[in-house]
Amino acid sequence: MKRLRIVVVGAGHLGRIHGRLLKTVDGAELVGVVDPVPAARDQVARELETTAYADIDQLPSNLDAAIIAAPTVHHHELATRLLKANLHLLIEKPLATTAQQARELVWLANERRRVLQVGHVERFNPAWNAARGQLGRVRYIEAKRESR
Repeated sequence: MKRLRIVVVGAGHLGRIHGRLLKTVDGAELVGVVDPVPAARDQVARELETTAYADIDQLPSNLDAAIIAAPTVHHHELATRLLKANLHLLIEKPLATTAQQARELVWLANERRRVLQVGHVERFNPAWNAARGQLGRVRYIEAKRESR
């Protein structure tokens, strides 16, 4: 089975988590981490034993997908460039800063026949699912989450 070659764009808290989790997926290969901040990208690349890139223009051409975990203000530009490079994308929420930008990304993904997915990962959190079963129809929950 071919392993999906994936890059993480953004070396902050969520980028680090996505990279760490990707390393546990049998069908995936973490190819690198992209971040314009040298200290951040180098540290995360070292931790994850992968390659550090300063910009998506430096990425190898044989990638399958990318995870965008950069600040929201950069989502539209990064996603547009990566979709035009024919990559499938998982983008941390929100998809874009405006509804118009989000529509443009959906249109481009459809045009290129690429998967464009928003990272609503908490919807699948086992604690949330357990609460749903215990509390009936939950409309809103507020919690303080702590992790290392």
